[in-house]
Amino acid sequence: MTGGNPASGKLTSKPNTETIMTTDERMEKIEAELARVKWVNRCLVACIVLILGCWSAVQTFAPQKAWAKSGTKTLQATDLLLQDENGKTCAVLMGTTDGAVLLSVDENGKHGGGLHLQKDCLMVIDENMDKRIALVGSKEGPSLGLYDKNGKTRIGLTMVNNKPLLTLCDENSKSRVGLGILEGLPNLTLFDENEKPRIGLSIFKGLPNLTLFDENGKRRIGLGILEGGPSLSLLDPNSRLIWSAP
Repeated sequence: MTGGNPASGKLTSKPNTETIMTTDERMEKIEAELARVKWVNRCLVACIVLILGCWSAVQTFAPQKAWAKSGTKTLQATDLLLQDENGKTCAVLMGTTDGAVLLSVDENGKHGGGLHLQKDCLMVIDENMDKRIALVGSKEGPSLGLYDKNGKTRIGLTMVNNKPLLTLCDENSKSRVGLGILEGLPNLTLFDENEKPRIGLSIFKGLPNLTLFDENGKRRIGLGILEGGPSLSLLDPNSRLIWSAP
């Protein structure tokens, strides 16, 4: 507010245009600054979201080797319950001192058979936790065993020195029948209750041979087809030839 002529005793007023313009400019500047800050904040939020998305994608789709080097553990538990689409437990995975066990669970909550994983061995087990099938990998070669309800070996399939061998066993896990390829030759052997060979059937150079053994597993009779015709051999208890024809 500025005065006019003091002698007139009247005061005249005029607005301070310079002051009002300065205030408007400052308000416009503040509004512009706020708008810029909001834009920067939006950019920062977008960048953070993008970074988090990239990190999640890398953790999900990165190669397993890199994931393992990071030392990240996705899940660590002693027991793991698997549920169906209705929320009912259908299987349980357990970690034990004797290996990992995966069991099926029926609608009544009772466990059935499953798998038992040990070092170099995978077993199929029944509802009594007894092994029924065993698959073993070793330096000597892989082997597959089938077991009865008493846990006795009944069928065995192995690779011995890179040679296949099939064995049938009795209720005492005694080998009774053996079928294999030995030195490139097919061979069938029948064993007694003491696992002594009693009958052997083989093919040598395309010619069949039948061998009979005594109770000590010694060869006593040999019957075969040679290039010149049939052949019969009789041997003593020490497997020495005592008679032959022709």
